[in-house]
Amino acid sequence: NEGDTAIENLSVVLDILDENGGDAMDLFGIGAPELTGIADVSGSGALSPASNGSAVWLIIPTSEAAPDGMRRYYVGGTLSYTLNGVQVNVPLYPEPISVLPDPRLNVHYFLERDVYSDDPFTPEIEPSVPFSLAMMMVNNGLGTARSVRIASAQPEIVDNDKGLLIAFQIIGTQVGLDAVTPSLNVGLGDIGPGDSAVAQWLMTSSLMGRFIEYNATFQHIDPIGDPRLSLVDSVAIHPMVHVAREDMPLDDGLPDFLTDDISDENQLPESLFSSSLGAPVPVSCVMDAVVSPVKSKDGETVEFQIDATMPAGWCYLRIDNPALSGFALSRVTRSDDTEVLTGINAWTTYRIVRNEGQDPMVQHRFHLLDYTSDGHYTVTFTGVADNALPIADAGVNAAGTVGVEVTLDGSSSFDPESEPLLYSWAFLS
Repeated sequence: NEGDTAIENLSVVLDILDENGGDAMDLFGIGAPELTGIADVSGSGALSPASNGSAVWLIIPTSEAAPDGMRRYYVGGTLSYTLNGVQVNVPLYPEPISVLPDPRLNVHYFLERDVYSDDPFTPEIEPSVPFSLAMMMVNNGLGTARSVRIASAQPEIVDNDKGLLIAFQIIGTQVGLDAVTPSLNVGLGDIGPGDSAVAQWLMTSSLMGRFIEYNATFQHIDPIGDPRLSLVDSVAIHPMVHVAREDMPLDDGLPDFLTDDISDENQLPESLFSSSLGAPVPVSCVMDAVVSPVKSKDGETVEFQIDATMPAGWCYLRIDNPALSGFALSRVTRSDDTEVLTGINAWTTYRIVRNEGQDPMVQHRFHLLDYTSDGHYTVTFTGVADNALPIADAGVNAAGTVGVEVTLDGSSSFDPESEPLLYSWAFLS
């Protein structure tokens, strides 16, 4: 105001129009104005003589503003005030803006169901075997999410009616194919349209157990408090049987996740969550096979022929381990000489089940995940004990938190502050 009279009743009304001149205000989140030198712009503001004032609005498009490609909009409005008792209305010339499609992020957590460590009900101290907590972030939108960071938390005991103390420790972190400093806060980089990013945390537990219940929720917090601006559509957690790899027909080298989302008495997986697709692919399950000993060499190596009827596509085979507990799985070869990834797509587990009122029962199993096989395998075991690392069931709860921060083009930021990512943990009753 360069005059010698105050400007009064100051008001600014914004308009956002689409390319056809239609009202598009509902497609944008508009924050409260940041005012300098003036107290209000809603009709009661005033600007003293020989003074300056400004109002700045943060305007953020929703995903509906550009659902399938770049859209043009025009931001304008009307400035109104009273000067010397005269009402003045000044149109604000529409300024064109281009809105690009948003990324649409879906976050999937995978938590390994069985955890092998010390059995508190035996005098021996069994060694701790690392288990995995993994995350896949999938961009199902048409925009790129830039400089994505993920913040998670390790399980924390929140209810322990058995009085058994347990501690979790993170021992390794991997983002994609790269090992990084062990931390639950990692950078995923840019995630383009249709792409996904994978992070995996290796953890240990001070006691053996099994995760038996899963839940995950999230809350989006943005600079103007508008839930329509969330870039994350969903957060889910999946019970995981094993970290595997979709090495056929194509292999991106990234971890994939064999999941058991549908509960059944045999606890069989039904999906392989693919990092290349960012979605699950179906898995068939087989629990019968013919096992024939092939040879033994000086008691140090034993070999078996395993024959099973394997459906086309991805198939999971689970049978009793044909080798004694003193032998570790070393190699699995198909009849076409293709080697199955040992420790990844072929593995063994040793578990002691303690059901109330029953004697402990050993559960020593061989597991195999394969793609379109004729079902004929040569399986080799070598010496050194596959240590007995039991798992039992009963009642402790654990919880952690999940958060995601996405920075777009180094400017606007997204920071959902999650509700607890809940686990239920089981011990022997």
